[in-house]
Order: sequence, then C-alpha cells, then structure tokens
Amino acid sequence: MSYIREETLRQLKETTDFASAIGATTVTTHPGLVSKTADWVINVSRNYGLDLLTKWTDYTTDVGIFPSIENMPNKKIYFCRDVKEHQLFVESCGSLATVDIGHANTNDALKEFLAVAYKVAYHHVSDNDGEHDQHLQLGKGTVHVDLLNKIKRAIIEMNNYKDVISSKNLLTSI
Repeated sequence: MSYIREETLRQLKETTDFASAIGATTVTTHPGLVSKTADWVINVSRNYGLDLLTKWTDYTTDVGIFPSIENMPNKKIYFCRDVKEHQLFVESCGSLATVDIGHANTNDALKEFLAVAYKVAYHHVSDNDGEHDQHLQLGKGTVHVDLLNKIKRAIIEMNNYKDVISSKNLLTSI
C-alpha cells in the first residue's frame, strides 16, 4: 500500500476511534478522488479506493461504529457522483450511505439519490445553484424542497446558524 493510502487509512481509523470515544454511532467519509482523469487512472484509483474503504469498514465494525460513504458533487475528479457508482462503493465496502442533497443537485440527480434502494444513514441537506456546492439556506437555490419531505434523518450543512434554523423550519413545514 502506498504511503498516501496508508496515511488515509490511519486517519480514518483515528477518526473512528475518536467517534467511538465520544459516543457517536456513524462516521461519514468521502470516497476519494483522482488527480488525472484518464479512464485507466480512474479505474485503478477506484479499485484502490474500494480496497482501502473496505479495510476501513472492517475496522469500524470492530469498534462499533457504522461507516458511511458520501456521494460527491459534479467534478470529474470525484468518485460517487452518480447513484450507480455510489451504490458500488457502499455495497462493495459494506458501508451505509450518506446522501448529500447539494451534491446530488450539482449532478442533476436529486430525485435519483432520494430514491436509492441501498441503506442511507442520513442526508446532508443544503441548497445551491445546481452548479456549485454552496451550502445555501434551503429555498435560496434550485433544490426542489418539496422533494425532501421523505427524509427521516438529516444534518443541515449551512455556513451560518441563522440559515440552519431557517432551513430546519422549512423542512419541518413540508
């Protein structure tokens, strides 16, 4: 294993240990990214990522934490921009999923991510313009808020507390 992958795994384990120590139940991580977008680099990197995240999920099970892999925004360097690849990572690694509403919106895949059949730990909720991951207050971007009425567990990700409260109030009213 390369130094970067070893260090990534070490940090994931350290985060998992900390989560366990403070009584958390779930840790979410990003699935990784690639610096070059040639198909062969993406394929090799995906396999390395799947291997590393599987090692991490095995570790989380040993310490009683649920692992969760998040979908990512629309940049070619990221893995898990679409449901198919997100499902591949979640199921191959034996983890739960974190569905980020803002990320899904940048990929024009909000409805698809809200309808996934695999196990979702929770949703990260924010709004944006459909292009950039801006973490706007709900209703200030292009996310169709009425689609969020089936979300059971959410973490509201905003840049300030006032926007969190406004978004919480909007979510509880739909």
